[in-house]
Amino acid sequence: MLHAIRVNHTEICCREELNPSGRKFNLALGGGALLDVGVYCVSLACMMFGKPQEVTRCAYLGQTGVDEQSAAVLKYSNGQLAILSAAIRIRTPQEATMIGTEGYIRIDQPWWRPHALSVIGPTGKADVVEANYIGNGFAHEALEVQDCMQRGLLESSTMPLTDSLSTIEVMDELRRQWNLSYPLEG
Repeated sequence: MLHAIRVNHTEICCREELNPSGRKFNLALGGGALLDVGVYCVSLACMMFGKPQEVTRCAYLGQTGVDEQSAAVLKYSNGQLAILSAAIRIRTPQEATMIGTEGYIRIDQPWWRPHALSVIGPTGKADVVEANYIGNGFAHEALEVQDCMQRGLLESSTMPLTDSLSTIEVMDELRRQWNLSYPLEG
């Protein structure tokens, strides 16, 4: 019904009080919006579209040197785009929208643990699909690892190693673009 998905627009922006010694604002502890929450946006884009051919990023570095808010555009060889936002000093609706040539899918907020998603076709009519999640929404990751371990699998079919590697490569490129060398690197 939606034909080809052309654009993924995803955001995770959570308002945190500035705490220079806290994990989210401390460069030595890997703080900042990209590493704290932006990785989930990048991961979703890589799961949907694979590895991008081009990565562009803008960020605001706060007083502690971490990115307090950032945006990235991932461009793919077939013209698809992922438009991603992450922040730790502002709050947004935290939705994810996948836009196709004939409509779009909106995953309700917060998109990593939605109650529903809406599929809106060419007529504008929304078909709502209820979603179920466990706990804070991240428990599904742990359950998948547990299932793979119990079955003796070294790789998840839900999140294959190629998706993980694509996510890591994109994250490294985003960090490289402002020459941030986190102390986490060897």
